[in-house]
Amino acid sequence: MQDKEIWKPIEGYEGLYEVSNLGRVKRLVIWNGHKYIKQERKLNPYKQHANKYYYRAVVKLFKDKIKKDFKVHRLVAQAFIPNPHNKPNINHKDGNPLNNKVENLEWCTQQENIDHAINTDLTIRTINTIDRDTMVEFLNNDYTYDEIANLLGVAKGTVFNYIRKFDIKKIYR
Repeated sequence: MQDKEIWKPIEGYEGLYEVSNLGRVKRLVIWNGHKYIKQERKLNPYKQHANKYYYRAVVKLFKDKIKKDFKVHRLVAQAFIPNPHNKPNINHKDGNPLNNKVENLEWCTQQENIDHAINTDLTIRTINTIDRDTMVEFLNNDYTYDEIANLLGVAKGTVFNYIRKFDIKKIYR
């Protein structure tokens, strides 16, 4: 059974674009060079890679001759999920950053997002061969967090997660 699709205007782009509870975005009008013409079309998001293993759905929206990238999960959350505690991040409950249905999203803090990833083994599945000694060796050899992330093919936040998981407080040479 398919969910009923509900469309809401995108804040700041009212009358131009809408987002749905199923994680889709559509254009309502097109600029023909002289005026806007009503012409609905669903947009095809592109995959924006944060690293080798993680990517998210992004769409380009145009307004006043300016184009801007928007993460689809953020558009869905802003339109459909109340945020009374003003939490800055959005968590994908199932760990799939391309599943932007409203029931898969929730507002969270950065720490809540990290905890969710650790508690559901979302970070461990990508670098399950890294142990404490290997991480300490990287750090002792003056690799930056960015360099470690690139070597492992993970986000820099995952490096922080492992430092926390392994309780690495101070590096001894």
